Amino acid sequence: MDDFISQFGERLRELRKRRNLTQAALAGKLGVVTLTVSAWETGRRAPTLEHIGKLCRVLSCTPSHLLPTPVERAKDGMVSWVEGVPVGLPESQQAFLEAGVRAFRFFMKGYTFDNFRSDEILRAYPEASLYNLLAGVFRAGCLRIIEALRDREREQALELRFPHLAPVVVAAIPSTALSVIKAEIISFLAANHILPTLRNPSVIGFGPGYTITRLAEQSIPTETEFSKTRWVSLVAYPRRYHNLELQSANCIVRTMGTRHVQSSMCLLPFMARDDEGRPIPDDPGGERQYELEDFQKVDNAWREMSAAFVTVGYLGGGTSDGRIFPLQTLSPYIEERTCAEKVAGEFLGLYLDDRGEMADDADVIRENRAMAFQIDLRLLREVTNRGHVYLLAAGGEKARAAAMVVRSGFANRLVIDCDIADYLLEGTW
Repeated sequence: MDDFISQFGERLRELRKRRNLTQAALAGKLGVVTLTVSAWETGRRAPTLEHIGKLCRVLSCTPSHLLPTPVERAKDGMVSWVEGVPVGLPESQQAFLEAGVRAFRFFMKGYTFDNFRSDEILRAYPEASLYNLLAGVFRAGCLRIIEALRDREREQALELRFPHLAPVVVAAIPSTALSVIKAEIISFLAANHILPTLRNPSVIGFGPGYTITRLAEQSIPTETEFSKTRWVSLVAYPRRYHNLELQSANCIVRTMGTRHVQSSMCLLPFMARDDEGRPIPDDPGGERQYELEDFQKVDNAWREMSAAFVTVGYLGGGTSDGRIFPLQTLSPYIEERTCAEKVAGEFLGLYLDDRGEMADDADVIRENRAMAFQIDLRLLREVTNRGHVYLLAAGGEKARAAAMVVRSGFANRLVIDCDIADYLLEGTW
């Protein structure tokens, strides 16, 4: 334990000085007192898992940069990964992370939930909590994908059928894998095979969601590669949903701006709209006017955007960690209006039909607009004419929504799994 705290303190001090931060400045960003930072650096106190996560965000680093970790490499045939739980953490945190690593190994071997019930460690975790368990070890850096196989046969078939989508990335992920594991592999491929190919673009946009959050968290920090890039949000939610901030487009943009220190950010304010969908500049000179000025900056960035990353949702679906996005509160309402069968899925805060248009119901449209404020989809189509919009998605439940995005011209590049690839190749949509 003493060795762990000592090594952590040395690494923390080095990273803090590299970022030109005093102990007091770092403490202010973390919401702790200066004495706490001093105690960490001198080896008198160990950080909590929550503080490690905050330190990584503030210092633009991964947990492996901070924590001494026994590392093991593993491979299952489709995916290679590095695993390792830091030593010296509080017992409950260490047990949680070790269980998450164990659960990942089980799933990669093709085991089912029935196998978990016979495991003396994993049976203590309810089935619903396994999503949190796996997301926890991914986001803490205790499991890191280092290689994922691509299905070249499906990629070639898609590129032959849809030449405008080439090149396509199809991950060779088993259909039985949990959604949180699929999201991790898809985000890894996007972070390592797509993002590095974008050479200092002027503006890159981001939609919300867990998969794109992990793309941002897995992006390799640089000082110069994105030095002229502005990251811009494509959708914002009302303030009452601030508890969902971790997967919002604005939070993803902040993550990219923090990791790539010479880049800049354009955050989108949530705004009320009139019946035509235009921002309402009521309360002149007040907060609304301030938001309208902010929106104008974002709108200008949208018009210069050359690349974007988006994903899709499905009617009634939550997030991979079990939380519900604001739009999911619309699901029962849509079903009551008997138009659920017309909904292909959710895209950038909008429930759309197979043609990429909002449901043909005035009440649903009004309620939908009250839940999210997003880029005009016509502007997104323009981006596909001058650049690339990458759709990141996995899971058969999202296939219809993915097909809608392709058909409607909202994306011209794909990073998907085999289930969605097969749905697109069937051609019945």
